[in-house]
Amino acid sequence: MEVLVIEKDLIAAKQIKDMIKEWGHRTEIFSDSKKALARIAESFFELVLLDMFLPDVRGYELIPKIKELK
Repeated sequence: MEVLVIEKDLIAAKQIKDMIKEWGHRTEIFSDSKKALARIAESFFELVLLDMFLPDVRGYELIPKIKELK
C-alpha cells in the first residue's frame, strides 16, 4: 500500500512512517501542503494521513484539493 503522511511535526511523521513501514507498506512524508499536493499530482496514494493544523493550510481545506487531483 502507498501511504502519504502530511504532518507538521517531523518527529511524529517519522514515527508514523517507521510504524507503517514495519507493516510492509511504502510511506512518504511531507510537512507542508504545497509539496504534498505536487507529489500527489505525480503519484497515486491509497491512503493519506493528514494533520488538520498544518502551518500553511487547515487539513479540511486540503481535502477537496486532493480529491481534484485524483
